[in-house]
Amino acid sequence: MEMLGFYVYVLDKNRRDIFMNILFYFDRQINPERGGTERVTYNLAHYFQGKGNRVMYLAKHKVEEADASIKTFFLPDNGSVVSDENISWLENFLREEKIDFLINQGANGDDIYLLSHKALNTKTKIISVLHFSVYQGLNFFSAMQPLFLHRTPVALLSDFVRYIKMPYNKYKAYKQKKIRYRYLQDNMDAIVLLAPQYVDDMVKIGCLKDRRNLYVIPNPNSFELKDSVNWSEKKDEILFVGRLSYSEKRVDRLLKVWKKIYKNFPTWSLNIVGDGDDRKRLEQIAVKYKLERVFFRGYQSPEIYYRQAKMICLTSNHEGYPMVLIEGMQYGCVPIVFDSFGGASDLISNDKNGFLVKAFDISAYATTISNFIKNVNIQESMSMNAVSSSRKYDIEDISFLWQDLLTKIKN
Repeated sequence: MEMLGFYVYVLDKNRRDIFMNILFYFDRQINPERGGTERVTYNLAHYFQGKGNRVMYLAKHKVEEADASIKTFFLPDNGSVVSDENISWLENFLREEKIDFLINQGANGDDIYLLSHKALNTKTKIISVLHFSVYQGLNFFSAMQPLFLHRTPVALLSDFVRYIKMPYNKYKAYKQKKIRYRYLQDNMDAIVLLAPQYVDDMVKIGCLKDRRNLYVIPNPNSFELKDSVNWSEKKDEILFVGRLSYSEKRVDRLLKVWKKIYKNFPTWSLNIVGDGDDRKRLEQIAVKYKLERVFFRGYQSPEIYYRQAKMICLTSNHEGYPMVLIEGMQYGCVPIVFDSFGGASDLISNDKNGFLVKAFDISAYATTISNFIKNVNIQESMSMNAVSSSRKYDIEDISFLWQDLLTKIKN
């Protein structure tokens, strides 16, 4: 018997598999190199397909280098999601393709208002997965606001007005979250959250009366399990992997940390793997600070960087259950993150398999990295602890949890 979150599941790995027609939805086509949600979707879809299930993707937008091994269908109206055209098309599609389960991997967006029993007349079971924390940074609301980044008079005046309105905007954001979470519970067969803390958070924010369709299933490993990692083959590298977005990732904080320490450790470098709207600004910050040994690598497979790096760092406003931490730990990268989201303490046992730093304390973060670099006696053992911790996210076990959930709601 294994507990993962709020529900206890009995994992009978010898039971007969139930074959299903499964439709995974995400707003963009699935390219596993473009983000953690895409990689989770890719891994689960291929796992279920490998077990003989019929698996398809549904999306709004096409992307380059998308997964072509599983067929993708597209909503006819990619502008207004909850349109009569989309509703009619999707109801027919679900009926004609005999879809058993529609799994919405983008339940943090407004697509929930289409992919719901309120909008759709269907017997298909609908599951919404929240891949971010339930608060989505609202408990650190001011840190999410890109204020006073520009120095022109018009921009400063605009930012000042936004600063004055911040308390009202925070209240409004909480109210909208309450409406969303009540809508999810009332109109989905199941809601999947990534960590136990998120169940409590959702009940609190949504003022939910019960937890009847809330489930916790963490994200699975992306790579094969490893017994050990050869620490001597790793390089003096710190790694960030993810989208370069201001409101979520705040990689500018990591650059500020690097500014404080890089001169003290001339053999070390910082690799930033990923891309996004904030990249240009981040590159300008690196130039402004005259930072050395910072490399922006763009979108690409992070696996080679996991192999090389000794640390993986996140300085985010909020996360869900970051795939990049699980993947990095598989390769023996010691994680260092701000304790700014509920899943952080689920993944990391402080000072054992990684480090939790008080949210947004740049000096404390820099000190934590510096102490780890200096204390060579703990590095390999912490790396091995990280590898060991990652094993509980084996895709076999996580996929059995998914199959148990599907069996439960189907019946």
